[in-house]
Amino acid sequence: MIWLLAGHTVGCLVSLVTQHKDFDAGFVPLQKKLSAIRAKVDLENEPQPDLSGKETQLQRLQVCYNDGYLWYLHVNHAHVGRWPD
Repeated sequence: MIWLLAGHTVGCLVSLVTQHKDFDAGFVPLQKKLSAIRAKVDLENEPQPDLSGKETQLQRLQVCYNDGYLWYLHVNHAHVGRWPD
């Protein structure tokens, strides 16, 4: 009985180590992507004096938002094992 429990415990530990490695492998690209989006948003922090500049700034910020949202969808669907075609 103790031998079976020890085998189960080892299996659980191996599973946890694998999950940790998978998390680490996925975390680095996520961190890089978020840093890149943050840098783009920070560049758009300057107030714009005219309507044309504000429209251009809005378009660039919308691209940043879309990049972040698409990345969120990618990570979320990859997490549950589905990615829409």
